[in-house]
Amino acid sequence: MWDATLERGMVELKHKQILARVDVLNSMSTQAMLVAGAAVSSLGGESLQTLDDEVITSQWHAALSAAFVGASALTMACSLWVIVVASNLIMLSQQSVLQGSSSSEVESVDAILTRKGADVRLVYTASVFTLLVSSLLMVWINMSVLNSVITTVVFCVFTHLAVSTIQRTHNGKRPSPA
Repeated sequence: MWDATLERGMVELKHKQILARVDVLNSMSTQAMLVAGAAVSSLGGESLQTLDDEVITSQWHAALSAAFVGASALTMACSLWVIVVASNLIMLSQQSVLQGSSSSEVESVDAILTRKGADVRLVYTASVFTLLVSSLLMVWINMSVLNSVITTVVFCVFTHLAVSTIQRTHNGKRPSPA
């Protein structure tokens, strides 16, 4: 009796952990859709038309244009990967919650979600980073050097603030008030 109650409690606890991981995956998938939309608009919008209409005047401009297209394509690919993998992990977890009856089955699914969830976070972070890079490249292609430098400095400062805030959060430290 005691073992059955303990087993049922462990299964319920793992189910709750799985549902929490599903919420995180849903959130990342939604955010990846927004990032993919930004990448699609930069690849399919006026950005490419601007690149095609301009006469490439230097190797520098050609390199920036090629890097922009590559970064935008990588952004879209990473975002779509996050959406597809997160969706598959969500389906796996839903099947587990509905069908998994033993603690070992549910623990196995939870372990998969933990490992693959880390992969999803990594690729999502890459998609956001490459979106930032492609945005900066478009700025450098279309703006003066002074405006490009100003924009790059602003992006770098806020990226540094975001990364340091995330690091403090993961280290258990509270951000110091400004």
